[in-house]
Amino acid sequence: RLDKTRAQQTKDRLMLTDSYNELAAAELIIESVPEIKELKSQVLAKAAEFANKKAIICTNTSSLSISELAHALPARRRLYGLHFFNPAPKMPLVEIVRGPVATDKTLGALSSGGNKPLGGRCSLLGHRICSEEIRAAHGSL
Repeated sequence: RLDKTRAQQTKDRLMLTDSYNELAAAELIIESVPEIKELKSQVLAKAAEFANKKAIICTNTSSLSISELAHALPARRRLYGLHFFNPAPKMPLVEIVRGPVATDKTLGALSSGGNKPLGGRCSLLGHRICSEEIRAAHGSL
């Protein structure tokens, strides 16, 4: 856990926006729109257009293919999945998923907060586990 001072410093660095123009100064961009592939692809492509060339671009998808979403980006090496488990304020687990050609340097930056990559390249392991548990539960009815 972060102490109150460090938590406030972290909050002060966050910015919520619905304006692409404000993305130029961002180091990390996390897309969080509904789980509609076409919508996510459109938002990610537009974000990449306005973002600075060093920004890390993440999708908060819990079920869509990171590889397929990466095709929307001109710089696919910058795309990661960053899936926060619910309830996000209470769950310390963040699933970090590498895009198809993402770099180790970027992975290191995302993992620097103590989070460890879970699920490997292009796979949402948490979602896969939950899906299997749901299928098993339905099968036992």
